[in-house]
Amino acid sequence: MPKFKWTGLNLTIRLIGVLILGFSLTNRDCVAAGTETIVIIKFVTHPALDELESSFIEKITNLAPSVHLERLNANKDAVVAKQLAEGVSARSDVALIVTLATPATQAAAKTPSKIPILYAAVADPVGAGVVSSRTSGIQNADSNIIVAALTTLTNMFPKVTRIGTIYDPTEQNSIFVQAIIKQQCQARGLLLEQQTCSDASELPILLEQMAPKIDALYCANDNTVNKGVFSLGRTAKTLKKPFLIGELSAVEKGPLAGVGVEYRSMGMHLAEMAASILRTGGSSLPPREPAPPPKFWLNLSTARVIGFEAPTNIVKAADRLLP
Repeated sequence: MPKFKWTGLNLTIRLIGVLILGFSLTNRDCVAAGTETIVIIKFVTHPALDELESSFIEKITNLAPSVHLERLNANKDAVVAKQLAEGVSARSDVALIVTLATPATQAAAKTPSKIPILYAAVADPVGAGVVSSRTSGIQNADSNIIVAALTTLTNMFPKVTRIGTIYDPTEQNSIFVQAIIKQQCQARGLLLEQQTCSDASELPILLEQMAPKIDALYCANDNTVNKGVFSLGRTAKTLKKPFLIGELSAVEKGPLAGVGVEYRSMGMHLAEMAASILRTGGSSLPPREPAPPPKFWLNLSTARVIGFEAPTNIVKAADRLLP
């Protein structure tokens, strides 16, 4: 069986008035000599990244039973992500660093280490500055996905003319997809209301303020939105506003629908890429891969709450119906 180390962020210090979480790597001496270690650095906890992480662990467990896994979480703090990446990169016992989300990948890629980095949930690796000879991974968004999402939304609601979107301006991942959303809305003659937010607790209030100016809400590939998706989805239902999200794993938390990549499959494939890296000792990395084709999930419970009776063609088009 694989050896797990459930690493805790268990030290807190205050630096220039900012709360920074430290971490303790314990029980390292218990790892058998010659055992390969993979360290997973996840930027934040939310449904999409959780599913990505769990499916990766499930698959790599089968492909490399003797691998030693460590899990780290920056809790949506870029400073902590940097500290975690620097700590891991300085070690000689790590065979592979797996990073989940753009900020975690950027933190790891900036270190001078030669340890290979395998990323996922990165929309724009080139723009994020993480493309190098020591990195590979899978994108989670591109223009095709945004086009599919807006097409789905306007097919579901043909009279929609005003789209609202909320995103975190501190994340390159979000800036990238917002530029595509803006371009696609202009091409379709849709008015776009963009709102920035870096604190998930503020999402419901922002939506309430936006509500009179929008017909529907569309949020794509944003860690802040994903973190606060339950409260945002609840507010959208109260306001009777259709809410389409770019993360399928978040649809069950309240959005009406989701158009995006399927993270369980992505996690499984990421594990296959990781196994290939381990087999070569890190000397050869698999090619970087674009985002896979999007899927469409529909939340029928939310549809009933907001009074949306999905036409037969929309129901048939859904890859998954949530009751």
